[in-house]
Amino acid sequence: MMNMQAGIPKAQLMAGDAMNRALPRMAHEMMEQLMPLENVVLVGIRRRGVPLAQRLSDIIEKYEHVRIPVGEVDIAMYRDDRDPAQLNVEVQEKHLPVDVTGKVVVLVDDVLHTGRTVRAAMDAILDQGRAARICLAVLIDRGHRELPIRAGEIGLVHRHELRGALHGLFRVRCFNQDDAHLFVRPDQLTDEIVGVVNLIDSVYQKFGFKYHVELSTRPEDSMGSDEDWEDATNGLKTALEKLGMPYIVNEGDGAFYGPKIDFHLRDCLGRTWQCGTIQLDFQMPLNFNLEYVDVDGSRKRPIMIHRVCYGSIERFIGILTEHFAGKFPTWMAPVQVKVLPVSDKSMDYAKTVYAALRAKKIRCELDDRNEKIGYKIREARQVDRVPYMLILGGQEVENNTVSVRDRATDQTVTCTLDEFIAKISKEIADRV
Repeated sequence: MMNMQAGIPKAQLMAGDAMNRALPRMAHEMMEQLMPLENVVLVGIRRRGVPLAQRLSDIIEKYEHVRIPVGEVDIAMYRDDRDPAQLNVEVQEKHLPVDVTGKVVVLVDDVLHTGRTVRAAMDAILDQGRAARICLAVLIDRGHRELPIRAGEIGLVHRHELRGALHGLFRVRCFNQDDAHLFVRPDQLTDEIVGVVNLIDSVYQKFGFKYHVELSTRPEDSMGSDEDWEDATNGLKTALEKLGMPYIVNEGDGAFYGPKIDFHLRDCLGRTWQCGTIQLDFQMPLNFNLEYVDVDGSRKRPIMIHRVCYGSIERFIGILTEHFAGKFPTWMAPVQVKVLPVSDKSMDYAKTVYAALRAKKIRCELDDRNEKIGYKIREARQVDRVPYMLILGGQEVENNTVSVRDRATDQTVTCTLDEFIAKISKEIADRV
């Protein structure tokens, strides 16, 4: 097997006789691990993976008398290292012989290097159906997988909190967690922790929160070696010291699998709530036998970082609500503007104003109820607490203007609709 560029052969990775020995080994491994074979589909990654998939199917049929269907996939439009607008390729259909939903799909290719091609092929397969399992068969693994891998999700979590411990949105039995897991090499550890700390800090600064940091060390009930715990703890300390960030050492309060950095937010009442966290985990990669091929060809175990920024989405919303006493800044407010027609005579104009605001992506509501304008204003100000109310009566209709009631000052000014849209759009953009 040779790589060719401009007609010049590069280094030969595998000769023909070596391929003839490797393919039967791969086929026998599939026969052992993927029973029943009737549920298996081989998919070659175009171009070199397609003939390999066909040869594997032929070998398996020879021994098991089962013909595994063979398909092919073109990953050109799924690559993440190319701008689709600049690709000069003809989009080709994915030739899959069966519906892959519920099937065991084996992706076949010649060389595994960075993993980019495999990720693109998985995306292409998942566009065709939800496979029960996706496996990979390659002739040559050149290693150098791209680390760190950063996988994030919003996951639903259930926790058996005691009855007396429940506390509004702050402590609940079912909540959503912004969880992420980072897999890193030891030499990447400090930089990755620094990056996560900067991420969490930038989020809290956006909301104007004050916080303090705690470094929690090994508890009595823990797993792992003393050496692993010392390395993990020193890794967190090094990152915090590199940032020049003050912290409190919380002895013995780490997770059972590793030390952690906790971020405690202070609310408007002076209470602190643990939200963000960074946890090092040497045990999970060990338990699942996770490995990567290093630049020297040796197999090594990655370090896992657990990361959450908000902690619990529900808790963070509760802190935000109390922090601003429901008077959210304009950029954050669920409803930024309430359009309040004085009577039915100004309703058509109110609908025009409402449509214009919506067109500019401004979150607004139209109060078209048959209620007195004073009642509408009090409700919008005291209950809904919207930043702005647009009061529209006969004079506004006649002059094509809007009367703007500001929640912050409780003052009313008159301006054109375009002037108001420009003002509030700037507030939203500037996060005021």
